[in-house]
Amino acid sequence: MTERLSETPRSANNWRKFGLQAVFGAAFGAGSMIALMELTFVPEAPLWEPSHVVLAGVGLIYVLMGLLVGVGTLAPGSIGQRMLNVSDVEELEEGRSMFLYSSMGCLTLGISLALFAFAGSGDPRSPVAPDTAFWIFLAASAFLGVLSAIMWRGFDELWRQLTMDAYALTGQFLIVVLSLWGGATAGGLVGGPQPLDLLSLTFGGLLLACFVAVGRRGMATPN
Repeated sequence: MTERLSETPRSANNWRKFGLQAVFGAAFGAGSMIALMELTFVPEAPLWEPSHVVLAGVGLIYVLMGLLVGVGTLAPGSIGQRMLNVSDVEELEEGRSMFLYSSMGCLTLGISLALFAFAGSGDPRSPVAPDTAFWIFLAASAFLGVLSAIMWRGFDELWRQLTMDAYALTGQFLIVVLSLWGGATAGGLVGGPQPLDLLSLTFGGLLLACFVAVGRRGMATPN
């Protein structure tokens, strides 16, 4: 009975922290997406197609995640402990290198995806041409491969299993969505996926799979 009473305030604080994270994340994400749409609207430029908007949104999510994890890792006491799902400052400090690698990976991937969205939209303000966007994405993929190899060596058995679970779930997600979409397209029911849709499905699916893999093991519970 005493143990339950002592855990109640902590549990309440944990859920308040989770609520704060959710509200802050939703507000910041919505504000960033609105700002992105305002910045990308040019009356004389071609309107962005849904494929471009979705890919830009996926890229933006990765960028925001990278910024949040990076800032939280560099400022563990003032920001990290409050905004990231960690138990205490010591957890952030112990995993500092892994958190920073993760931040760099998310930022690199998010920026390369956003560049693809801009380049493919025909927006005259795009900083790169479509072919240049591809080479940047290829270089970003190679960089992510190096980061992944470094992180893999530092993972314990749990994190290795989580990584494999996430990739397996991503593969299952792509099989279901692409097979149904391809079949419906062949049947003349819907339009076929655009090239940018494949990028959005792949990396959006990976993001979703990571959250599912973590949640299935109870690791999404607020600390």
